[in-house]
Amino acid sequence: MRTIHKLAIAVAAAALTGCGTAPAPQLASGNAPMQAFNEVPYHWTVGNAPQAHRDLVAEFGRVG
Repeated sequence: MRTIHKLAIAVAAAALTGCGTAPAPQLASGNAPMQAFNEVPYHWTVGNAPQAHRDLVAEFGRVG
């Protein structure tokens, strides 16, 4: 019975030691990525969905 307690204490100590030695988190460094250029002259949220649908059908030849 004492062997099991000693084993449990050793496992708990190893687990706690492993958690305490984790490297400190690092913040991201460097410049922010450039925004992608959008070639589409309209936005779906501005009420241009009907024109966008017509353009989609004209471009791909089928209803999407």
